[in-house]
Amino acid sequence: MLNRTHLWVSVLWTTAQMALAVSVHYDQSFYSAALKETMYYDIILPDTYTNDQYFPVLYLLPGRNARYYTWRGNLDLLTFMQGKTFIAVVADTRNTWYMGAWAQYICRDLPAHIEKKWRASNIRGIAGISMGGYGAFYVAGYGRGLGGVRYHSLSALSGAFVEPWVAAFLDGASIVTRAQLADALASKPFRILFDCGNEDRFNYWVADYDLAYRNDLMRDELLVRGRVLWTNLFYYRPPGAHDYSYWNSRAPIHLAFHQQQFSLYPFVMVTSHAEFVTTVVTSELVRVAGVAYAGIGLSNVTWESRADGMIRRGVATGTNAWYADLTNQIGRNTIVFTARAVNNFTNWTALTLFRRNPHFRVRRIKVTPRALLIRTSDVTFGNVDALTNGTGGIGTVTLDQFSKALSNGWTRSGPFMARYSERTPDWAVTMTINGDARKDVLTMTCKPRGSNPLTNFFDRIRITNNVPLTIQLGAFHAQTNVTLNVKGVYSDHGPWF
Repeated sequence: MLNRTHLWVSVLWTTAQMALAVSVHYDQSFYSAALKETMYYDIILPDTYTNDQYFPVLYLLPGRNARYYTWRGNLDLLTFMQGKTFIAVVADTRNTWYMGAWAQYICRDLPAHIEKKWRASNIRGIAGISMGGYGAFYVAGYGRGLGGVRYHSLSALSGAFVEPWVAAFLDGASIVTRAQLADALASKPFRILFDCGNEDRFNYWVADYDLAYRNDLMRDELLVRGRVLWTNLFYYRPPGAHDYSYWNSRAPIHLAFHQQQFSLYPFVMVTSHAEFVTTVVTSELVRVAGVAYAGIGLSNVTWESRADGMIRRGVATGTNAWYADLTNQIGRNTIVFTARAVNNFTNWTALTLFRRNPHFRVRRIKVTPRALLIRTSDVTFGNVDALTNGTGGIGTVTLDQFSKALSNGWTRSGPFMARYSERTPDWAVTMTINGDARKDVLTMTCKPRGSNPLTNFFDRIRITNNVPLTIQLGAFHAQTNVTLNVKGVYSDHGPWF
C-alpha cells in the first residue's frame, strides 16, 4: 500500500511539473562519506536552468518522522518554486536531529555532490521544518567547524528548539541548548528568518509542550547576543498549528526570503582553468579569467595568491568579465578571487594551480654492492603515456658505466600510475611511476640475480662528484651529473617542487 501511494504521488507531481516552468528530479543518490552509505534527495531546478549560468542552492531539511520524499504529497513546493532563480534540494534524514555525522553529511558531503553534478554556485541557504528547523540552525552555526560549507541565509518553520531532554526522550539524540545555538550563530553574517504557529503545542506523555513559546525563547537568545529584530533577525507568530496546513501557508514567504538574500551576494566563477588541484601550468606568468555578477551591481574583483609561504594581492581587470595576470610560483599556488558587490557583500571562488619545476630532478641515489636505488621527480608533467609510451614503453637507465635496458614490461593502473617489472635469471628490476601533478615521482630498484657476472655495483659506478646519469623512457630523455658520497649515496633534501 505504501509503495502504491508513493507511486501515485510521483505521477501526480510529475503531471503538475509539466504544467509549471520548474523541473524536478526525484530519488537522486550519492555516497556520503560521513554516513558511509548511499543517500537520496529530490532536486527542483528553476525554469532558467537550461542556460549556462550557475544558481544558488537552498537545502531543505525534513522534520521528525519525515523523509526527503514526504513533501511530494504534502507540501506544494513545485508551485512555490515557480519563478524562483535558485535550486532547491530536499535532503533525506532519520530521527537524528542532524547531529554528529548527520551534520557533516548535510554541510559537507551533500553540497560537494550538488556542486559537482549540477550547475550550483557556492551561494547557499538552508531551511527546515520542525526537527529540520533545529537542524538548519545547528548546521548553519556549527557546520564550518565540521569542515562544511558556509551559508548565506537561514530559516526555520516551527523549529523544534526544544530542551535537550526532549530529543533524548524521543529519539535518544544529544542536542545543544538554545543558548548554544545562539552562541554559534551570533557572529554569522547572514540574516535569519523563523516563525512558529501560535497554536503549536504538543501533548507528550510527560507534559503539555508549548513549541511556540520555545520559539519565543530562541528569538530572545538571539537578541541577547546582538541580533537586531527586523534588521538581521525576522521572527513571526501567526495563527497556526504544527501541520502542513501551516507550513504550506508559510513556505512561499521563506522561499521569497532566501531568494532576496541570494540576490545580495555576488556570483564569481573562474572560466580559464579547470578548478582542480591537478591543473599543471608550466609558465611563470599565467592569465586567469572569469565572470562575475551581482544583482545589485559589482564593485570589483580582487585576488590573493599564496605560494611557497608568500602572499600576493591585487585587483583583477574588469568586473562582470574579469582577468588577472599572476606570477605562478613553482609549487602549489592557491588563488582566491573575491567579488564585492556595491553593498559590500562578498563572495569568492578558489583555484589551485601547480607549476612544475621545469627541470628533471634527482631526489635520491643509493648504491650498494648488490643493489641500486634511483628516485627522481618532475618527470612526467602529468603525462604517463608519453613517458612509458603506453603499455609498451622501452628505455634505458644509465648511471656512470652501468647501463640497464628496459623491455616492454609496463602495466598501468589508473591515469597516473605505471609499473615496470622484470624478473629474469640475471635481474630483478622494478620501477614505479606516479605521474600525478602533485607529486611526480619515479622510483627504480635494480638487483643482479643468480649467475649474473655483476657481483658489485661499485665495479661500474664510481664514488666521485661527476657521475653521469641518463634516463631514457619512451618519449622522455633526461641527463645530469650527480655526486656520490663515500657510502654511494646522493640525496636532495630541498623542497619537492
